[in-house]
Amino acid sequence: MLPAVMEWNAPSNSERQKLVSQAMGHPNQQASDVLHDLVSGLGLPRGLETAGISRQAFDEIAQASLATPWVPQNPRKIHGAGDVLEILELAK
Repeated sequence: MLPAVMEWNAPSNSERQKLVSQAMGHPNQQASDVLHDLVSGLGLPRGLETAGISRQAFDEIAQASLATPWVPQNPRKIHGAGDVLEILELAK
């Protein structure tokens, strides 16, 4: 999920994300791409579908996520389940 979340949040915190890319030795790449490569390099599932989570579950996940303490803390304001669905689509 982290690469997708980073990609979705980039419009709100791109300068902070540059610090992540720099710290990981890839200052000219998007942080989401650097993290994607890290996850792939570790041999971990890269995406929700490869982790066994189908798109059919996205609506339920989006609704449930709104009750977590993390959504209000997100750098880019999440206005509702539609925004979470955008993130889930990036993570598919």
